[in-house]
Amino acid sequence: MSAYSIHLNVRRAYRPLVPSKRLKRAISQTLAAHQVRHGAALTLIVTDDQTVQQLNRAHRGVDAPTDILSFPS
Repeated sequence: MSAYSIHLNVRRAYRPLVPSKRLKRAISQTLAAHQVRHGAALTLIVTDDQTVQQLNRAHRGVDAPTDILSFPS
């Protein structure tokens, strides 16, 4: 069991390309290596440009796709 709360949301079309268990393990190891406190939570969404553009517009007011969106807790 991970010391972190890791939530993955992978768009159906990308599921064959994204090994969820391996990705969660890599995220957990990265958080531990950076000494992120236990109990911290991280959500990762793997989706298409259209969805990212909608999220970018809604949360940042920028009507364009982007590689990464991050939000403070």
